[in-house]
Amino acid sequence: MGSRQVILSFLLPGTVAAVLLIAAAVVLRAACRRGATQSRMGVQLSWLVILLVFGGVVLGSYAWQTRIDLWPRQAQYRFPAVAIIAAAVGLVVAIVPIARRTWVLSALGLVGGGFVSWMFLSLLHESVMGASLRWLWIVVSAVVAGLSVATLERVVERVDGWRGGVVVSVLAGLLALGATMSFANAPLILGPVAMVSLATVPAAVIFPGHVYMRGVGATAAIVIVGVVVFANWFGDRERWVMYALLVAAPLSTGLCLLPRISRRGATLRLVAAALPAVVIAGIQAARAIPPLIESMSQSDGGYDY
Repeated sequence: MGSRQVILSFLLPGTVAAVLLIAAAVVLRAACRRGATQSRMGVQLSWLVILLVFGGVVLGSYAWQTRIDLWPRQAQYRFPAVAIIAAAVGLVVAIVPIARRTWVLSALGLVGGGFVSWMFLSLLHESVMGASLRWLWIVVSAVVAGLSVATLERVVERVDGWRGGVVVSVLAGLLALGATMSFANAPLILGPVAMVSLATVPAAVIFPGHVYMRGVGATAAIVIVGVVVFANWFGDRERWVMYALLVAAPLSTGLCLLPRISRRGATLRLVAAALPAVVIAGIQAARAIPPLIESMSQSDGGYDY
């Protein structure tokens, strides 16, 4: 990963998001003082965050492949399409009030995650994965996406304020590192999600409101499912322990939703959301670091994902 990729995938999305969100927070805070409702203003900022995540993922894909195609034949070029689907799901959640119901969140994640999984798994040759097994894993990944979308949306709503950005940022960052075991360029796709989510923290301090992240959890969940599916089936070989840990980490944030914890203070809710994910994703990140270092030290050869 060279300096160009770092700039395009991390520094640029994070810097642009921070500048735009802080500026918007200052302006909207002043507008709120003049009588505009904070909830309405906050929802507008959540649209901006989702669009910034979308732009960051597309830019990260470009930094990796130096091209952008909407529907290419090769799997590694399909992450801009993943970004479109993820942003569409997130925007529906942010804009449509009924979409905030848990069953609708799950349905949106099921459809979006299933389509993303099909985008990748449909490219596997019959000799690698038969039709029955292919559809089984598409359904499994769709269910995982539905659960992840509902969980992350409820979590960022419950931890509220700047804390939602911290949870999604830490989660995406650790998953990006963990997925490098089979997908060395995973940070170029998940890195922008982490950086843009982190950029909401100073904006949320200036103009408080949990609605900064409405729909962002859903967007992040779809991108995560795309990365996990790609990493497991398009690396050097299938790695089921990696798959299980990467899938479990987003779901583990739901610990903060348990009744006894959800009614407690904001700090405890943040710890309950972040700590299990950090442990689970951290285990996979620790497993991924040695092969990542080894692959970086090789002059040539090996897979280039």
